[in-house]
Parts: sequence; C-alpha cells; structure tokens
Amino acid sequence: EALISIVVIANILLIGVSIDVSPGWKGWTALDAVFAAIFVIECSLKLCLLGYRDYFTGREYMWNIFELGLATFAAVEVTFTMLNVRLSLIRILRLLRLARVIR
Repeated sequence: EALISIVVIANILLIGVSIDVSPGWKGWTALDAVFAAIFVIECSLKLCLLGYRDYFTGREYMWNIFELGLATFAAVEVTFTMLNVRLSLIRILRLLRLARVIR
C-alpha cells in the first residue's frame, strides 16, 4: 500500500507539472502510459491474490471496483492520446485519475 501511495502521489505531481511545463511534449504521454501500466498491474495482482469472489464481494470490494475503474480510465486515456483522439473526455478521464487520492 505504501508503494502504490507513492506512485499515486508521483502521478498527481506529473499531471500537475505536465499541465504547466511544455504541455505539448510527447514524453508526458509515455510517462502517463507507465503510470497507467502500474495501476493496471496493481489491479491485476490484487485480483489474482484475492480471487474474483473476494475482489468483487470482499470487505473492500467498493475500493477495488473504484480502483479498477480508475486504472481502466487511465489506460483508455493513454490509448486515446496515443491515437491522437482529441476529446474533452480525455480531460474528464484525467480528472478522474486525481480522484484516486481519495483512497
């Protein structure tokens, strides 16, 4: 949990810096992809360790579903950005990733 908390904070800092410093730089997309991959891997490992039943119905099932949704949104956002899809949806997805701090 501590490691993923550090990753979340680093991701938030990255989002903030990427908005202020050279927002058009393509490297931001690569860094976003790394964070998205970390979040997807975290959800996958948790799912494997807990099993489907505990993951979706266990004590923290609401948080698990919330995190799975955020990881999915992060992966979709990166994919849309790499495909040059310019939608306001991408901004909404980015804001949802910030919601991970609530956890």
